[in-house]
Amino acid sequence: MQEKTESPPSRLQPPSGIRDQSEPCRICEGRTDPVFQARILDKHDAAYFRCSGCGLIQTESPYWLAEAYDQAIAIQDVGLVRRNLELAAKLRNILLAHFDPGGRYLDYAGGYGLMVRLMRDEGFDFHRHDPLCTNIFAQGFDVPDLPDFSNQRFEAITAFELLEHLEKPTATVHRLLEHTDSLLFSTRLQPDPWPRSVDDWWYFWPQTGQHVTFYTLPALRMLAEKTGTTLYSDGTALHLLTRRTFSTDPLARPRGVLASLERLLECWRRSLNKRMFPVKLPQSLLPEDARRTICPRPDRTEASDMDRPK
Repeated sequence: MQEKTESPPSRLQPPSGIRDQSEPCRICEGRTDPVFQARILDKHDAAYFRCSGCGLIQTESPYWLAEAYDQAIAIQDVGLVRRNLELAAKLRNILLAHFDPGGRYLDYAGGYGLMVRLMRDEGFDFHRHDPLCTNIFAQGFDVPDLPDFSNQRFEAITAFELLEHLEKPTATVHRLLEHTDSLLFSTRLQPDPWPRSVDDWWYFWPQTGQHVTFYTLPALRMLAEKTGTTLYSDGTALHLLTRRTFSTDPLARPRGVLASLERLLECWRRSLNKRMFPVKLPQSLLPEDARRTICPRPDRTEASDMDRPK
């Protein structure tokens, strides 16, 4: 999604001679060179540029964004539900192992609110921010625009499938880190070798016009340097920028024999910890949230027995 605290961009015409004007890299501000063109929204011919320093690929200035966001969630995004289910399972394990399960969390650019609903069902106090998209699944758990709650802090902020939508990613990440020490986000890293054509990588997704910035690991490391954070990454799509110090990599993904040994050791460690240091897992917030939907009036603090869902 585009930067959420800003109003939707106006409908602009492509600047004259834009394909001869390369803009600095959106992360490291280095030189960019044109690498290919693509048809955006099946109607706009746009140039793509690659940074000679960090390898970031970016479109020319995306004058088509207003048209692209006529519908906040692209109809082509048929993987939305599966992606949220998979990310929620990973997120649950990360938060239990490395964060305070009882903390307050924000899902930024939260779309329909599915991630918030899934995490609240697991007992995590998640809230949503996305003024450009209808909240379907997590009504009642929106937070106002970020400038309006400058004193609020979150244990962590999540921003899944957001950074590839941003024309000004560094500014947005800076703004989010004013409200948390940890930003957990997803965006796919470019394949190796890097794509020489829009047809070489499905993630460019020019049909929607919404993906405009494409990252490499060096680009994310530069983003961490600019924001005063440490980068953790699974090397594919899930990343963490944080000011916190962890004894182990929260996103590490061992492979092969090491992965099998790690899983065995982790099962043994958890079993031992449960016996020696029992930890009470967070209880689902679903029953409480259901009661809130049927007694919204402030003069009713609790639903009557007749009101309760059977």
